Amino acid sequence: MAVYRKMLGTPDFYFGLIIIGLSYSLLVVYGMVSPFIIEKVYGFSPVVTGYSSLASGIALMSGGIISKLMIKKGLFAKINAAIILQLIIVFAMFAVTSKYDGLVFLLGFTLSLHLLSGFIFNNVYAYSLQRFTANAGIASGLTGGGVYVVSSVAGYGLINVFEIKDIQTFAMVNFIIVVTLFIVILLFRKAIVSNTEIPSHLIKSKI
Repeated sequence: MAVYRKMLGTPDFYFGLIIIGLSYSLLVVYGMVSPFIIEKVYGFSPVVTGYSSLASGIALMSGGIISKLMIKKGLFAKINAAIILQLIIVFAMFAVTSKYDGLVFLLGFTLSLHLLSGFIFNNVYAYSLQRFTANAGIASGLTGGGVYVVSSVAGYGLINVFEIKDIQTFAMVNFIIVVTLFIVILLFRKAIVSNTEIPSHLIKSKI
C-alpha cells in the first residue's frame, strides 16, 4: 500500500494518468455517440458507423506511431505542439459546424483530434511507465487501470450532462475535454519542472 500511496501522491505521475485518461476519453465519447449521429441524424447504415470507428482506431494508432518516430525529441516539445494543434482543431470544429453539417465534417475533425490524442497518449503513457523503474509492474497496473477509470468518468459524465444529438453538441464536448487536457498538461509540466529528482532522460531536458 505504501508504494501505491507514493505513486498516487506524486503530482507528475497522477497528472500523467489524468492526461492519458482524458486523451482516451475523446474516443470513448465518440464511440458512444457516433452510432446515433451517423445513423439517426445523417441516415447512414451501421456499416458506415463501423468503418468510422475503424478509422478512429487507425487515427489513434497513427498518432502513437508518429510519436515513436519522434522519440529523440523532448517530451514537452512534442506534447505542447500536439495540444496546441488540438485546441486549434477543436475551435475550428466548433466554428465550422455551427454553419456546416455532415459526415465529412464529423470525421475530418474527429480523426484529426484522435490522431493527436494518440500522439499525446503514447508520449505521456511511456513517461508514466518509466517514472518508477523500481516498481515497474505496479506502475504499469496503475497506468493501465487509470486510463479506463479517468476516461470512463470523463466520458460518461459528459454524456450524462450534455444530450449529444448533433455535431455541434459533440463539438462542445470535445472542446471541454481538450481545454481540460490543456490545463492538466500545464500542471503536469509545472510538477515536473519543480521536481529535481526526475531523471533527465525521461524528458530529455527539453522543457
